[in-house]
Amino acid sequence: MPIRVAIYCRVSTKTEMQQHSLGIQKSYYEKLIKLSENYILVGMYIETASGVSKKNRKKFNAMMRACRKKKIDLIITKSISRFARNALDFLETIRELKSSGVDVYFESERIRLSEERSEFKMTIYAAIMQEESMAKSRNTKWGICSRFASGESKLANRICYGYKHDQNGNLIIDEETSKNVKLIFDLYLQGYSLSGISKELKKKSIKTPRGNVNWTSMAIDKILSNEKYVGNVLLQKTYVPDVIKKAQKKNNGELAQYLYENNHEQIISFDIFQMVQKERKIRSNLSINEEGKIVRKSSRYKGKN
Repeated sequence: MPIRVAIYCRVSTKTEMQQHSLGIQKSYYEKLIKLSENYILVGMYIETASGVSKKNRKKFNAMMRACRKKKIDLIITKSISRFARNALDFLETIRELKSSGVDVYFESERIRLSEERSEFKMTIYAAIMQEESMAKSRNTKWGICSRFASGESKLANRICYGYKHDQNGNLIIDEETSKNVKLIFDLYLQGYSLSGISKELKKKSIKTPRGNVNWTSMAIDKILSNEKYVGNVLLQKTYVPDVIKKAQKKNNGELAQYLYENNHEQIISFDIFQMVQKERKIRSNLSINEEGKIVRKSSRYKGKN
């Protein structure tokens, strides 16, 4: 019986060298299938995806769905590191494939899933790959923190609404959008709620940083609390505690934070910014009533909706 073969190729970045590597792998595997009389190519799953988790690998997940539908007999891939770098994900995947009757061949390691004791060998390889990935992540984090501490981090000049880059990559004020930032701060101090500000911005046809018509309360609150508008930058506000899950967490003192003062020109004066922060604290004890107005827990707040 002919063997239905799927090819899986992955690189971690979109650099020219990595993309060239994908092209070479694609040509190589196409030739390999043609030279094998018993092989029928049923799919080439090629993608650019980084990280240790398989969650965001669309092509990989599409290939697994095809396996569950009994459309694939054999998967050929370059190495275990291309297939997975999370040992747990890897083990779950090969066991699922094995139970579905799908064989996998890893060229670099020269291991087939159908071989005796292959699962044990593969798990060892996967554990080594995961540790290498985690070590790389730790080194990357160390490098980032070193640049934070030395004042050389390029993240300090990451663009936010109201700013743009000059020719050297430094933050400078964007005259058009900075007016909108000032308007948001002004409306808030006039007593407008976050939803009220959103309505005013929509009335004035002012679009969000992403070009949307509707502003969310969260987006407006982030602008009101962003220290960049007074010319400062606070780095490491969030961090990733788990390299496998990749979920960001707010830094509440678990790690050091780095403040760059007078990093760029301010849009909002320090006094106005402080007034807004005090108002935000006051309003944290308030709520919105059925009429859409801001009220205190004990008495009505004299503000605009």
